[in-house]
Amino acid sequence: MRPGWVHYDAYEITDGVIRPTAEAIAKGFHRYDSWERQASYQARKGGADRQLALGLIDLAQSLDSGDDLEGFAPKDERRIVAWCNKHGLLGLLPHQVVAVTLYSAIEPNSPHPIKYVRSPGTWYRGVISKHATSMVANGGGKAEGPAPTGTLALSLEDAVMRREQYSQPKWQPLSDFWANFFVDIPPDERETYRYQPPYGEGDKFWNVYCEPLRDFVDTIRLVADCASWLGMTKPPDEGGAYLEDVQFQVSETLSLLAGPVSMRLAKEDGGFVQVFESPSLLGEIASMMIEYLSPRRLVACEACDKMFVTDAYQKIFCSPTCANRVQVQRTRQKNRERDMALMRRAKRRGKVAWTAQNSSRIDRLFSDKVLVRATGGTQSDSAMHYKLTPIGKAKLKRMEAKVARKAAAASA
Repeated sequence: MRPGWVHYDAYEITDGVIRPTAEAIAKGFHRYDSWERQASYQARKGGADRQLALGLIDLAQSLDSGDDLEGFAPKDERRIVAWCNKHGLLGLLPHQVVAVTLYSAIEPNSPHPIKYVRSPGTWYRGVISKHATSMVANGGGKAEGPAPTGTLALSLEDAVMRREQYSQPKWQPLSDFWANFFVDIPPDERETYRYQPPYGEGDKFWNVYCEPLRDFVDTIRLVADCASWLGMTKPPDEGGAYLEDVQFQVSETLSLLAGPVSMRLAKEDGGFVQVFESPSLLGEIASMMIEYLSPRRLVACEACDKMFVTDAYQKIFCSPTCANRVQVQRTRQKNRERDMALMRRAKRRGKVAWTAQNSSRIDRLFSDKVLVRATGGTQSDSAMHYKLTPIGKAKLKRMEAKVARKAAAASA
């Protein structure tokens, strides 16, 4: 069985980064199989737990702050910490890094940096001597001399661009990228510091690893945007051709996010099983979303806006609760419109006649003191007429003003 993703019991946000708490580090981390957790969520349909990827989308859509430089509201930070307490960090660093050259903490006496190259399921290690050929730093070219430290990494920012841009990793000094995930290191030591390498199963790397809050939020919003576009069934104002073009680009982005995930054959219980390996939780979540869409539909609920997966081509609500709520809202809206029409007729004509078709509506408005009898007669008299009261006129005015505000907001 594959080891699974890293998870501590508790996380916190300090100085703009998400990291495990000191108490959680003292207890140590454990690993969990995200695919097994996903399968357990699917088996508990309608339960309190949302599927792993859909829960991440819910988190992104619930955040009300962070769109500018003012930072995040405390309630949004609490939501992010709650999600991390349940699933861990995204693994943004191992997801993007293809290779890293650094001075290693596991060999404190070595005067030379060591290169680690990411491969499916593990990292390969190789010593770089003082005069080794530096192919990474020179983009494949050969230049004799001391091998510089740095990372060869894919950029998540380029994931929204063309495949050719994203597929070409960029060389960056440790201080520009790698060190952002190890904020306790003094700025003047970021290039020469002896880092814990992403190597082996030890906890020293993950104990000091953290993720910038801004990068974390930008990434989950990217995933949520992909889901929103892929779940859209009604084309926007630009038309169907625009939606089709955007959905193609978004599907490419989602495929690129799942790029680091690999598949291998593993022996288990006397036989062989197919397992997926990913350097990050982000890659696994992207793979799960692709699985959702093959051949099912990822749809945004028309009641609560939550994303859900369905095999039914006409389904637009995530649950019977949402469907019933929308049905009640539509019925109330229809009743309000009919009330307004009757009240306007009474205002325009001075009175409105009681008939079998509108009897229940008139009786209700009469009991609410919106209408008053304009003539004598009994309740069953078909010739009976009603007129608006001062209360009814004020209510009609408020209703018309509300409709005008909604129309103005819709046209803005």
